[in-house]
Amino acid sequence: MSSGRYRALDAISAASAPSPSPLARVHSLISSPSPLSTLRSLVAGGSSRRTLALVVGAVGGLLVVFAVVHRGQAHGLVAGLSSGRGRYGAARAYGDMLARNLRNQEPQTALSEQMRDGVDFLTGMLQSNQLLALINLLFLGKELGRTVIVPPLTAIHFGGQHRPFHLVYDLPRFHLLTGVQAIPMSLFKTPGDPDNVEERVTCWSLMEKYTGAVNAHAIETGLEEHGLYTDFWAVPAFRRSSEGAVLEVGPIIDFLRNRTAQLDWVETTRRELLPQKPLPKGVDAASVDPENNLKPFFDPLHGVPPTEDEQLMCVDATFYIGDSVPPPPYPQHVPLDPWRVGRAWKEVGQHLHWLPEVQEYADEYLQGMFGVKRTKDIPPFISVHVRRGDFKDFHGNTFTPLSSYVAAVEDVRSRLQDRLDHPPSPAEREGRPPLERFAVPPSEYAVVATTDEQPGSDLFAELDKLGWHVVDHGEMRTAERLGEWYPSMLDGEILSRGQGFVGTQWSTFSMLSGNRVEYWRGGIQVVANPRSGV
Repeated sequence: MSSGRYRALDAISAASAPSPSPLARVHSLISSPSPLSTLRSLVAGGSSRRTLALVVGAVGGLLVVFAVVHRGQAHGLVAGLSSGRGRYGAARAYGDMLARNLRNQEPQTALSEQMRDGVDFLTGMLQSNQLLALINLLFLGKELGRTVIVPPLTAIHFGGQHRPFHLVYDLPRFHLLTGVQAIPMSLFKTPGDPDNVEERVTCWSLMEKYTGAVNAHAIETGLEEHGLYTDFWAVPAFRRSSEGAVLEVGPIIDFLRNRTAQLDWVETTRRELLPQKPLPKGVDAASVDPENNLKPFFDPLHGVPPTEDEQLMCVDATFYIGDSVPPPPYPQHVPLDPWRVGRAWKEVGQHLHWLPEVQEYADEYLQGMFGVKRTKDIPPFISVHVRRGDFKDFHGNTFTPLSSYVAAVEDVRSRLQDRLDHPPSPAEREGRPPLERFAVPPSEYAVVATTDEQPGSDLFAELDKLGWHVVDHGEMRTAERLGEWYPSMLDGEILSRGQGFVGTQWSTFSMLSGNRVEYWRGGIQVVANPRSGV
């Protein structure tokens, strides 16, 4: 694959770009003291319609920040150029929402200086599988009627910095589709600002109730760089799902809505000194001093309970709640279960779309991959996520041979054809879009694969022999050109473009990608069976 086929990406590299990239022009517009004159200069300079579209609507989150800082000008820009265009209308609605929730146009040094009176807020701490945790946090905010202060995303698979939520997902579009009020934490306090006031926030510890320990990783979750430090408070014994895999979200919502129940529970924790460490076998509880047997990070006697701050509520982890069960990370001797989606995905998660710029770069990657010049000429394909990496260190149900993916692709082709031959009714689709029909049948669809294996590996050679197209970020210099966050962001967007999808069992990245294909394309998702190729 010649690097010349990715000439469009060269505009991102300062070394090879004769003029600023569309994204750079967006930054220039937002930071300009006179954005309208900047826009006029872009028009006068003969910028393409696509560049102008990016300037106005692409980086939705950045435009929103601009809307906070230059509120009147942003509204005029959006209203004057968008009249009826959904993306721009979304940005305007999001800017209005920010004005209703934030006291000031600039981030402050303390949360209380930025949270507007009369508005209730919810925040939390993310951890591994952070997007699933984030979807649940946003769902809690929706159900509780609270504005969600979204912590930054953490670079788990590389040593990069935290990334604000609005530089990954299209928040204006999300707000327009769901009504959920979600604001990046960086709009409340500037990360890394030496003038930030050090503040302590007490979080209800859902994680302790599920795992036995708190989510005591404030540095990893990006809170400390905002001057926020967490304390923890025990929660009641919420029911688990029938499979025991998650805490049922309904009783949690009921508890977090009921201030009287919270106050009563705080008194119970103080009286009984909760939570207590499990006693070793044979130890008499009467012989143990409860004050010396408290779990680490809890202090019900002297600590400040969450109920002291009615405006800001915090939960320490939300990955472990739901009305559906995500796959556990490394199960052994567990039967293959169907993947399911619950209300959090249907009402919140499916509406988290990547930034428009990510979609734009995915268009360019796929155009180069298939050797076409226009997005509409990209052929239909089946996307495949081949997860290896840490899965290779485990056995049993966790490692999937390539032959299983091949069999699953053929299964997807068959199911796609059946769906085209017998399309479901609107009622049967339950809000999913109809599957698109193309000039070629599913049996002739291309296959596009992403993997965490390194280029040059045996797997890459095997995939090439199959005739599959493999996303190669090394060849495309994705991280070098766009930043370390972009390989995974582009993988997610490219996988979502498939008419059908094949995922890796127990991979939450696969689960989310498959759900996007199903809910965004009306497509088919199948899990490669780890045992079918054995």
